[in-house]
Amino acid sequence: LDADRTVTWAIADAPGDASLAPIAQVAVPIVNDVLAKFSDVADIRFSFAGYFPDVRTTPANIVVTATEHPQWFLKPSGVFAWAFFPDEPMTDSQIAALFGTSSAYPNAAGDVFLNFSEPSVLLSTFQPGSNGYFILMHELGHALGLKHPHDDGGTGSPTFADLGLSIANTQLLTIMSYEEGTSI
Repeated sequence: LDADRTVTWAIADAPGDASLAPIAQVAVPIVNDVLAKFSDVADIRFSFAGYFPDVRTTPANIVVTATEHPQWFLKPSGVFAWAFFPDEPMTDSQIAALFGTSSAYPNAAGDVFLNFSEPSVLLSTFQPGSNGYFILMHELGHALGLKHPHDDGGTGSPTFADLGLSIANTQLLTIMSYEEGTSI
């Protein structure tokens, strides 16, 4: 974060995928709406840096993109989206493991990938209440450093179960949970 607690964000194309330029005008207000939800509960602001043709060289803290090639990131079919934590050393080691060197994709920390090979993502309206909106909010949570309550996020942080809070591991209480839950 800079001194005034502003995070820059952008929309960019993933290499080898169709350009997001035609949908950028529609996507910007949706992403802004999701980010505003985080601003409402945290002392953080967001500034749109623009649309860029390559996610790997986009000069923003968070980059939202879409891909039809999750296998490039060793993601199995059925994965709707993923994000890199805003932790440069952790992300650099993940990128190096995938591509042989972290310089293949510098500044990946904080980037969000929507898997457009999954129909439930591709066909979503991304409006509040939709599956796409939930997925986008969840992945932007990761881009901001939030982890799942059921795992340590690779950081050694305690899980909800470790803290005796298993009952709180529900989407009723946190966007980061996998557990739908209907009551607590």
